[in-house]
Amino acid sequence: MSGLSSSTAAGLKQVARVLRERDRFVVVGHVDPDLDSIGSILGLTEALRSMGKQAVAVSPDPPPPGWSFLPGFEGLAVGASVPFAPEVAVVLDTELSERRLGRSWSVVQQALLRVNVDHHDTNPGTAEVAVVEPRAAATGELVFHLVRELEVPFRLPIATALYAAVLTDTGGFRFANTRAETLRMAAELVDAGVVPWELASRIYDSRPWSYLQLLGRLLCDMQRTEDGLVAWMALPQALVQASGLSHGELEGLVQYPRMAEGVEVALLFRELGPQLTRVSLRSKSAVDVSQVARRFGGGGHLHAAGCTVAAPLEQAVRQVVQEARQACAQLNARSGNGRLQAPDSAADRDGQR
Repeated sequence: MSGLSSSTAAGLKQVARVLRERDRFVVVGHVDPDLDSIGSILGLTEALRSMGKQAVAVSPDPPPPGWSFLPGFEGLAVGASVPFAPEVAVVLDTELSERRLGRSWSVVQQALLRVNVDHHDTNPGTAEVAVVEPRAAATGELVFHLVRELEVPFRLPIATALYAAVLTDTGGFRFANTRAETLRMAAELVDAGVVPWELASRIYDSRPWSYLQLLGRLLCDMQRTEDGLVAWMALPQALVQASGLSHGELEGLVQYPRMAEGVEVALLFRELGPQLTRVSLRSKSAVDVSQVARRFGGGGHLHAAGCTVAAPLEQAVRQVVQEARQACAQLNARSGNGRLQAPDSAADRDGQR
């Protein structure tokens, strides 16, 4: 398997053996799904069905309706309702935990065997069969290699789902997790029939009118620290409810404070309730936002992470902004030259969540 470590390649071979030997599968993603989660579960589900297996893709929460162009989207099960007793639960793009699997946790527990494939380095790999490879740009990249190991042809439905997964977790191939291997994989999916401009247009260039109205309001209220290194947006619950937008549609808003010149850490705060705030974190260079997220019980990657803070919105903003400022200051102190540097090693260039 080109581009993979020997241990990851061996792990995917083991997963492939399990998939060949069993017949009934649920392929499960994480709560608050992103396109890496949905694309990965739809792509692998289609591959299993092409092998003559019973398989259903399951998401704990409903994905945005704007992703309905993905093949197999209409058959996606939400929650824990599946039409058969699964032999194997394949959990993708997250760890094996009730916190991350939400309403789908029960169907995962019902399976005779659990398989986990993920690219988040915070995943402890507790499943009976687990492959965790943080160097992969996206879980969709690992599923690509798994489908190839299964010797399943990359028909257009599979190729489309996996291309969408990798496209979005690399920020349109703009983030530091984009490697030569990532682009070679994308080229193979294009050879299978994916039209890059068309898929990119569907994902990035089509937004509800309410999204643009909300964005305009948020841009006016966007804030940053005095040193300009940390910038953020805050979404009160009433504003989110009025917009009618789902979590998946809101997640991409964090890119806008990240665009500001001089900003190293971008934050998006979303009020979930009077004492609960969801935070998305992104970094431009070498600030490890996963370490910031872990201080609040979350996790992720060097450049992209998330956490849920048990505090009101304004308090959560103060706490997380302070931690992000300290992370920038500590990195500046370690660099010795007062300037933040982009990661140099391949190990540091892990993915976006």
